[in-house]
Amino acid sequence: MYSIGYDIGSSSLKAALVETATGKSVAVVSEPKVEMEMLALENGWAEQHPDDWWKHICNATKRLLSENNIEAKEVTGIGISYQMHGLVIVDAEEIRYDNPSFGAIAVRSKSGKRLLTILAMKNVPNNC
Repeated sequence: MYSIGYDIGSSSLKAALVETATGKSVAVVSEPKVEMEMLALENGWAEQHPDDWWKHICNATKRLLSENNIEAKEVTGIGISYQMHGLVIVDAEEIRYDNPSFGAIAVRSKSGKRLLTILAMKNVPNNC
């Protein structure tokens, strides 16, 4: 049996296949082959689209399984680590992560002010 660990960074996603019984690292892959896109719609902003992360998780998983002759049913656990202090916004209304003009906010981004302005206009309590 195996486990897969995913590290979602701002420049790439790393995935490690580990033999569960022994803790032995079987393989590590990185996706994509080039650095992930960072959206900077204005100076100081740094955002990404979570759908891109999902695409890279799927690609990395397929690579780990195929390159190591492992069947999906042999994977019994996963672990995920994510960018430090990143923010993925999920809302049933107009503030949604999949809105092309509003990606996931990266740790050093100054675009959070835009979110606060939108929330204030919607009269969202500041203690939410």
